[in-house]
Amino acid sequence: MGYEKIMKTWKLGFMGVFYENTFLDIPKEERPFHLIRRSAELGCRCVDFNVEFDAGEDGLKRLRECSLENDVELELRTPKNFWELSGASGKEARKALERQIDVMDMLGADVMHGAFGHLTIPYSRYHDGGREIEKDLEFMAANLRIAGEILQERGKVLGLENHCDFTAREYVRLFEMVDSPVIGCALDTANGYSVYFDPDEEIQLLAPWTFTTHIKDMKMKQETVMTDRMPFYPVGVAVGEGNVNIPLALETLVRKARIKEGLHIIIECGWEENTPEDLERMPAHLIKRKMFEDSLAWLQKYIKQEEK
Repeated sequence: MGYEKIMKTWKLGFMGVFYENTFLDIPKEERPFHLIRRSAELGCRCVDFNVEFDAGEDGLKRLRECSLENDVELELRTPKNFWELSGASGKEARKALERQIDVMDMLGADVMHGAFGHLTIPYSRYHDGGREIEKDLEFMAANLRIAGEILQERGKVLGLENHCDFTAREYVRLFEMVDSPVIGCALDTANGYSVYFDPDEEIQLLAPWTFTTHIKDMKMKQETVMTDRMPFYPVGVAVGEGNVNIPLALETLVRKARIKEGLHIIIECGWEENTPEDLERMPAHLIKRKMFEDSLAWLQKYIKQEEK
């Protein structure tokens, strides 16, 4: 199959929690269903389902019916205690992972999305001045090996996001240490900025490990307020409007990703900088929604997918 045809099999979608929260008028308990239906209306075929939902039997049945009816595949997150698999609480963490895989089975999901970093220095390569990175990677690898055995037995894959914590080279080292066919990357195309690593180079390094994505764009701006800080800083923009080479990212993924056909192309928009003038023209939540939908339109045009 040619590269253009492979791209047409890709499943576009939104990072659920950020997009869902732009619909302030929808009751919270109905937002997961609205998210699926709205995604389908716009031509999406998957959702990063990192939202609160009823995980009881009836709730899961209703979600499954909604996803089937709208032809939208769900991608679920790792349990909260995922990084305790190799520790004293490993038994409880294993049960939680098994339960999450059960939920994935009930929802027809095959891809799990995880992250180590919590957007804080203690969960990043900076927590001790970068002196213990190898120990951090060894800790992560120990947990991922256990997870890999469970996931492989159950027919699932895990994409671990480069989540503002380690560089792409460090993630490659981690994936090599784990050496599992079901443990790979959830490639965020812009998070390299947070660890002072060129996002375009990061994409090249991580694409061969990629099971799923966060397609994000950011634009470098001139610092003019805090003049004693670094002169440039990145802010979130709609896909195709920033400094990340998104066409190169897509062309690299179609050639190198671990999952090529049906790859989840998840749009994430965040860290935008709204000026007072912006907010006079439009409320912040509608600015965010427009960023998501403009990004989707750009991607649909680039990979030549038509809206439903």
